[in-house]
Amino acid sequence: MYSIVEILPAHWASAIVYGDETGMDDADRASFNAWIDWFQAECGTIITCSVFSDEPQFVKYHGATRQGVLAAMCHQYAFTTDTSVNEAA
Repeated sequence: MYSIVEILPAHWASAIVYGDETGMDDADRASFNAWIDWFQAECGTIITCSVFSDEPQFVKYHGATRQGVLAAMCHQYAFTTDTSVNEAA
């Protein structure tokens, strides 16, 4: 198992940690699912995740920027995956 820390939008917390996407609109859901697909292709299957930071902070460039998500309040999330970044590449 490998640990990876990502900076991602705070409003994704429920979806990331609990798999609950009910608070997302269609655009958020599409961006979130695109990020999940990218992350698992690059870093392996997500086994666990937790919010790593206590307070969100405003971040212009974060882990979901490539999926079209603009600057947002973000948390650091700690992911445990089944593959190291080097093995996945």
